[in-house]
Amino acid sequence: MQISHTHKFIFFSFPKTGSESIRELLAPYGEVEIVPYWEKTEEKPFYSHISPAETKTLFEQRGWHYDEYFKFVFVRNPWARLVSLYNMQHFTRPPKGMRGKLAAWWKNRNTPTFAEWLTNTQTDGPGAGGPDNQRWLVYGTYTLANYVCDATGHELVDEVIKLEEINERVPAVLQQAGIPDADSLAVPNKNRRPAKKRYQDYYDETSKTLVQQRYASDIERFGYTFDD
Repeated sequence: MQISHTHKFIFFSFPKTGSESIRELLAPYGEVEIVPYWEKTEEKPFYSHISPAETKTLFEQRGWHYDEYFKFVFVRNPWARLVSLYNMQHFTRPPKGMRGKLAAWWKNRNTPTFAEWLTNTQTDGPGAGGPDNQRWLVYGTYTLANYVCDATGHELVDEVIKLEEINERVPAVLQQAGIPDADSLAVPNKNRRPAKKRYQDYYDETSKTLVQQRYASDIERFGYTFDD
């Protein structure tokens, strides 16, 4: 996430939607320190994948006017996003700063098949599970609505951008966020790993249908198909 009081914008990092690239792009304009979840304190409560509902509460506690800020987030084809999350959870070592805390979990972790893992995830609540300090994993299997809406179902962001349209949409959105020379900024390609196989190859008909049912709202709203 990034927060700018000067430009009045909040960028939310919905996990596995290319958010690291946008966080880097917006870093020069960020005016609130964003920390990893395991390092958050009362003085530094904003963490990388914090939800809009949590953020709104923190804004209210500080006397900041949440509704005055332009708030945006990315979304991604759920079939692709879930494969990316699965691979990151089970086949990507934790960053150096986390290895001490996660060494035992990493060493003793079970590695389910993708279908087994997918079946046991949820679109809200504990999400994809994992250690509590891995909020990217908890939120990674949420539907967009469960990530960005409050308890009444009201959406707490102003703009949702498809990751698949990042290069076409970002300049206009950054301009709307008040970023100077937004049309000349290039989106960096961060945290992208070469795929060993297509995300479609992880699915059988059962798991494909499961995602279709669980993420129907995202699929219908943004026109996603399995073969995008």
